[in-house]
Amino acid sequence: MAMYNATHERYYLNAARIIVERVLERQTPDGGCGACSPMTTADAFAPPRQRWFSCRVLLTGLRHYYEATGEERVANSIVRGHTF
Repeated sequence: MAMYNATHERYYLNAARIIVERVLERQTPDGGCGACSPMTTADAFAPPRQRWFSCRVLLTGLRHYYEATGEERVANSIVRGHTF
């Protein structure tokens, strides 16, 4: 999103759209996602702060995408992720 904001080239927005699609596909009904919830046994033992950081990075990226596109489903995903 930083590249899109700097250049306004649709190429970068499309790359972000592909990533957002994958996030939306994988988000659980309770708002969890791969970055926020353990994906492997080793992840289950990661400190909660480490998982929180990953989730925060992901939600920030979603916010930047939403600001550029205004897609309501992304806004809903952000709210669910924050609640998680």
